[in-house]
Amino acid sequence: MAETVPTTIDLLSECFSLEAEHLAVLNLACLDANMEPGEYMFRQGKLNPQIVRGAVFCQMYMHEKLLTRSVALKAVKTLSEKDIPIEEALTLVGWDHAYHENIRQLRDLLLASSLISARDNSQALATCVPYQLPYLSALVQRNVVTMETADYLLSMQEKVLLSEVSFEEAVDLLSRCKKPDGKVANPEALRKPVTREIETFKGSRLGELLVASTMITPLQLISAVEEGRRRGKLTGEVLVSQGSLTEGDLKRVLNAQGRIENGSLSFAEAIGKLDPKRALPPP
Repeated sequence: MAETVPTTIDLLSECFSLEAEHLAVLNLACLDANMEPGEYMFRQGKLNPQIVRGAVFCQMYMHEKLLTRSVALKAVKTLSEKDIPIEEALTLVGWDHAYHENIRQLRDLLLASSLISARDNSQALATCVPYQLPYLSALVQRNVVTMETADYLLSMQEKVLLSEVSFEEAVDLLSRCKKPDGKVANPEALRKPVTREIETFKGSRLGELLVASTMITPLQLISAVEEGRRRGKLTGEVLVSQGSLTEGDLKRVLNAQGRIENGSLSFAEAIGKLDPKRALPPP
């Protein structure tokens, strides 16, 4: 059963152990004063503004299924002990703001372009948020979006962040990706990796080399790109840290990448060297 999202007053009452009768009196007082519970308690001198803001902030993120009740309670209680912003309190209790903000950006683009439904989003969040797993990977694994769509989405997210396109323009472009059968409208145009992390990490074909040589799966590549963007790390570095690639294999791929760039090795020859099973037969 899905976790019920508490109201702001629920959070405050649970944090500060308000009895049911006190809660009822507080609710009536708020109605009489025509104020939100947090504002009323603040004006009565019972709470400082940081705690009120923190409870409202947590309630908003819980409503979006990006924060669990237990973490919210810990964060608000932390505010009663330390005079710090709610974002810092959440970090202290193990909540990664950058991770959840990245999910919000991707989710907003997907929902606005009708590439996923609200139900798809809720199911993906239930899978990834408790364990801080990549959001897009959860959608791909559930066959909600294709690898090509996920790749294209990451490129659109980056363009929006860099102000190269507006949110509305990105939504318009993404909405054209889905045909009635749910497949990408133009998969050939999306076949080449388009995210900047893949394109600029030691050349334009690192991601293609890794996938084409079966050293990693397309899903592992998407997951690493998403994780790298969140943590500010290079895709190859993330793949090694995730255990998807060894440092030795990464060096081999980078060496092949360099030889492709200087013209001493073709892409097909590089694949053959990285994965002998896929080597082309001699002429």
